[in-house]
Amino acid sequence: NSTTLTIDDLNMVLASGAADSATANGAGITVDGAGATLTYVHAGTKWAFNKPLDVTGTVVADSLTITNDSTLNSMTVGRGGGNIDGNTAFGRDALLDNTTATSNTAFGAGALKYTTTGTENTAVGIGALILNTTARRSVAVGTGALNYNTTGYENTAVGFNSNVLNDTGYRNTAVGSKSGLSNVTGNENVSIGYYTNRLGSSGSYNTALGSRSNHDNVSGSNNTSVGYHAGYDLTGSNNTIIGCISGEAGISDTVII
Repeated sequence: NSTTLTIDDLNMVLASGAADSATANGAGITVDGAGATLTYVHAGTKWAFNKPLDVTGTVVADSLTITNDSTLNSMTVGRGGGNIDGNTAFGRDALLDNTTATSNTAFGAGALKYTTTGTENTAVGIGALILNTTARRSVAVGTGALNYNTTGYENTAVGFNSNVLNDTGYRNTAVGSKSGLSNVTGNENVSIGYYTNRLGSSGSYNTALGSRSNHDNVSGSNNTSVGYHAGYDLTGSNNTIIGCISGEAGISDTVII
């Protein structure tokens, strides 16, 4: 093991005289003591390395087949945790903790990171649906979208930090930067526009259409606010507010047009 073998010939033949590929199966090179092998495998007619391959330079190949997730410049590319068929993971720690869930798509660092059994979710953006565990059929597009969601299901959030604090609320729709920002447990709210339903944390069945509409309502339910700042100061329930900067705090069961 202290001798260097020098071969002047250009080609070294292994399994000389083998009748066919099957007969040559297992031919290769073994590094004694390290348990490292480079072996020819008849099944698939391929070379098999049993140790990592460190390449300096460029690898050129007609095709590349990888049977497990790969890491490219700290980014995960593959199926995520569990190696479940039907999942797509792209980004550092994307879909990292998945165990059995399928039909999930995670693009972005930390997207769907802690999901274990939640199925049919789509998360695009850094931290999108990062804390989701078992919830199903939610869509989060944008950095921080549905970031704190754990078990709330069938939510749709599109925009920076949209529905970011939602935890267990279900079937909410938030479209626009910071729309539905503070919702935690409210259900079936619709927030379309910048800062719509901004402070609502537990109210349900609210519809806000227009920048900052229904902005200050924390726990009120069954409100409809349409227009720029419509229902901005609203705190009650069962109101319909239509028009720019209309509505006031404390009212309930009121229609303002």
